[in-house]
Amino acid sequence: MLITSINKEDEIRTLKIEAMPDTGAWTLVINEDVREKLGLTIKETSESTLADGKANTYDVTEGVEIRWKDRYTVLPAVGGSTRRKRHTPGRSAV
Repeated sequence: MLITSINKEDEIRTLKIEAMPDTGAWTLVINEDVREKLGLTIKETSESTLADGKANTYDVTEGVEIRWKDRYTVLPAVGGSTRRKRHTPGRSAV
């Protein structure tokens, strides 16, 4: 898989990684190391509730281009730092 940051026209960064695509995933999730190597800027945060009921706030980056075989897409990436929130009993997972 080839990930390219598209944040700066004069400084395009590309990273080739081995990954297992999740065909049911609705977004790209990366770790802090990948975010830093691509020089991605954090644009916002997003709160998500995991299946175990734990709520976390995740960083959301600017758009990146993903290429795999004959397919490509441009989307923001979720990941990097997380800030754990308190567990809310009875809260349904998203």
